[in-house]
Amino acid sequence: MEVVEEQGQAVEQKQGQVKITVCMSLSGIAEGSEAVYAEFQKQIGELEANAELGERKCEMGQVGCRGYCSRDVLVDVYVPGEERVTYEKVKPAMVKNILKDHIIGGKVFKKAASKEDYYE
Repeated sequence: MEVVEEQGQAVEQKQGQVKITVCMSLSGIAEGSEAVYAEFQKQIGELEANAELGERKCEMGQVGCRGYCSRDVLVDVYVPGEERVTYEKVKPAMVKNILKDHIIGGKVFKKAASKEDYYE
């Protein structure tokens, strides 16, 4: 298991698995993070049931406040061997596109991707 440091929060990632974390701070919840999290769970379940993920497994997680409340709902995607990608202002309607483009297609869903200098 690999531990990834994220703004002072450790995010455990099982080796070889995709890890998706959703910000569940108070502002994140106010912006709809619970609905986004639930939609990720639903869509991942459907993709697994239809074998669209193939060998790839996705694990969900929750993180607390990251200090970027104006960008909520924040979602981080950790794909083994790749840089973390942060999506911002995510709505439930975007979840399927994030999964299909990024996890299945290997391309960042640019409509919601944050800038490269997110933590700078």
